[in-house]
Amino acid sequence: FWGRIRRNIESQDARLGASIEDYRDTLVVLYAEVASDYVQVRTLQARIASALDNVAAQRGTLQYAIERNRAGLAPDLDVRQAQLNLATTEATVPTLRSGLAQTINSLAVLLGEYPGALQEELAALGPIPQPPEEVTVSLPADVLRQRPDIRSAERLLAGQTAEIGVAIAQL
Repeated sequence: FWGRIRRNIESQDARLGASIEDYRDTLVVLYAEVASDYVQVRTLQARIASALDNVAAQRGTLQYAIERNRAGLAPDLDVRQAQLNLATTEATVPTLRSGLAQTINSLAVLLGEYPGALQEELAALGPIPQPPEEVTVSLPADVLRQRPDIRSAERLLAGQTAEIGVAIAQL
């Protein structure tokens, strides 16, 4: 009788432990998504800045091609090619800005804010985060033990094992 109750309590404790590990697993996924979106925001900002620099440089190239064409030193094809390059680069900027706004809104939602709440905070151009120089290496078994989904499975296994004890006690 007492063994059955003890094993039932053990089983429920294991299920609680599995729920806690599932919560931790959800947090790991959330943190990874936040980090990914933040890196994406900074990357898109850098790409927009680069595209705007390219637009300015290509405007200068277009002006130079026009002047050379007027002087008879360059064919009309050079002017058209410079215009095409400028138009193509200018067309990428709105797409990048739209992607940036979507990513900032996604990051805000992940952080529990309203979409657009982080626009001002992330408006300033910042550096793209870099990974650490050295990565800590450990045994594969230790890496597996740190994973919440593995620990949850272990807790569920312990709960099922305790359920076997309950069934034996009932027998």
